[in-house]
Amino acid sequence: DRLGVGIHIHVAEVKPPVDEFVKKHGKTPVKAFDEIGFLRSDVVIAHGIYLTDEDLEIIRNRGAAIAYNPVSNMKLASGAARVDEMLRLGIKVGLGTDGPGSNNALDMLQDMKFAALLQKLRYMDPRSLPAKSVVRMATRGGAEALNLDKLIGSIEVGKKADITIIDTRKIRYLPVRDPYTALAYCSSGSDVKDVIVNGRIIVRDGELQTADLADIVGEFEKAVSELFG
Repeated sequence: DRLGVGIHIHVAEVKPPVDEFVKKHGKTPVKAFDEIGFLRSDVVIAHGIYLTDEDLEIIRNRGAAIAYNPVSNMKLASGAARVDEMLRLGIKVGLGTDGPGSNNALDMLQDMKFAALLQKLRYMDPRSLPAKSVVRMATRGGAEALNLDKLIGSIEVGKKADITIIDTRKIRYLPVRDPYTALAYCSSGSDVKDVIVNGRIIVRDGELQTADLADIVGEFEKAVSELFG
C-alpha cells in the first residue's frame, strides 16, 4: 500500500501442493488468503489451474485477476486453467507468458493461439475461447488485470497511444476474412512492423529504434559465457 504497487503471486499452478495444503489446513490456498484479507483488486494470481468453484467465486468477489499462461502450463504439464468459466463469472483474465525457462520464445502473439487451443482441448469444445476473446485477453484483459484499463489496453481518446502494427501480407494469413482470427491463429512476433508506446515510436519497419540490438545480443552472450563458461 505504501508503495502503491500491486501483488503478483503464483497460486494453484500444480496439483500436489494444493492437495497437501488442503490436507494440512482443511481449506484451499485461495480460501486461506481470503481469510487473512490478502485477496483484493490489486492482486494478480498467476496460473490458477487447480481452483475450486468456491475459489473462483472468491476471486471474482474480491476483484482479483488471473494471469493465464498456456505455453508454460503445457510445457510443464501443469494442467489447463478453467478460463471459460472464469470469463463467464466476470473474473479479470490477462494473457501471460511466464518465464523463459517455461516458455522460451515469450511470444505474446503466438501465445494467443496456444491460449485458445488449450481451452478448446480442456473443454473438448471448439467454441471455447473464440478468437475475439483471446485477442481481448492479450490487450484490454491484461490492462484490466493490472487496473490500468483507463490508460492502456485499447485505442481510445484519452488513453496512451500504445499501438502495434502487424504485417498480415503473408501467405499464412490469407485470406484475412476476420482480423481477430488472423491475429489469434496466424501471427507471431516476427510479423510486428511498428510499435508505438505512449506516442513514441519504438520499432519501425521491424527495427528497434531505441537501442542497438546487436550490442544487446553481444552483451548478453558475453554475460552467459562468463556465467556458465
